[in-house]
Amino acid sequence: IMILYTNHHNLPVPLFNALIASDYDAHDSFVSVTSLIDSPYIWKMRKHTGDPDSGIIIQEDASSRLWALLGSAIHNLVDKAGADYITESRASATILGKKISGKNDLFNPYEGVMSDYKVTTKYSIKGGKSKIEWERQLNVLAFLFRRLGLEVTRLEIIAILRDFMFKDKFSYEFPDIPMKIVPIPMWSNTEQEHYVESRTALFIKYDETPITQLEPCSKEERWASDITYACIKKGATKATKLFTDAIAAQQYADEKGLMIELREASDPRCTEYCSFVKICPYARSKGYDKA
Repeated sequence: IMILYTNHHNLPVPLFNALIASDYDAHDSFVSVTSLIDSPYIWKMRKHTGDPDSGIIIQEDASSRLWALLGSAIHNLVDKAGADYITESRASATILGKKISGKNDLFNPYEGVMSDYKVTTKYSIKGGKSKIEWERQLNVLAFLFRRLGLEVTRLEIIAILRDFMFKDKFSYEFPDIPMKIVPIPMWSNTEQEHYVESRTALFIKYDETPITQLEPCSKEERWASDITYACIKKGATKATKLFTDAIAAQQYADEKGLMIELREASDPRCTEYCSFVKICPYARSKGYDKA
C-alpha cells in the first residue's frame, strides 16, 4: 500500500520513526492467514491501492500504530527468549492452486502446544471468553503446521492486558496479574480443512472480480451495532436494559419508570480503524470519509 504517514499529535521523532518502520515479513503467498480470516473486501482494497497505477495514496496518522508497536516489542522479546520452541516460523500450503501462509508466535514441539501472544484489553478475556478471530487464526495455523508434519494438540492465546488495574485482581472475572493464558477451541481436521478451502475459494472470487462489482464488508467485519434503545434510570449513565425494538423499549420504560436514550447504529471499524474510508463506497455513503 502507498501510505503517507502523518504526525498530527507531534510525537517525538524517534517514536514517530519507530511507528512507521515496517517489520512486515514479505512472502509470496496468495493470501496470509491474517487476511484469510478477515474481510476479503479489505484485502482487495489493499491490493487495489497497492497498485502503483491506481494513483491512490492512503493517509494514516502514526499515532494509530502505538498499540501495534507494543505488540511488536513483546513478540521480539519472546522470540529471543524461546530457545526450546519454534518461534516466528512461517508455514504454507497450496489450497485450490493458491499458496496460503501464516506465521506462528510460539510452538512447543514436545507437547504440541501452539501459542499466540496478544496485547489486548481485559474485556477481551473477561469471564474466560475469547475472540472468534483468535479461534480462526490458530486453527488455520494448526492446519498449516499439520501439512508440514507437525502435530498440534492444543491451542492457546497468551493475553497481555494493556488496561489491567490493581483493583481487577479482586474480581473473579479477571486474572490476578495483567496476563492470562486463554484456551482456544481446536477444530477437527475436517473442520479446519473445510474452513481453509471455503475461505480460499471466497478470496479467489474476490481476486478475479473487479472491485466495483464486489460487496463491501459485512456487518460482522465492520464490527457494526444496530440502533438500540437504552432504558436508563434518571441520573444514571449505564442502561438498565437495552432493546432493538422501540415499542418494547417504551413498554418496559413505562413499566419501570425509566427514560429512553437512543443509541445510533455504528460501524466502529470503519470510523476508527480502517485506512480506506476515503475511497470505500460504503464508508462514503455513510459520510465517514468526511469525519
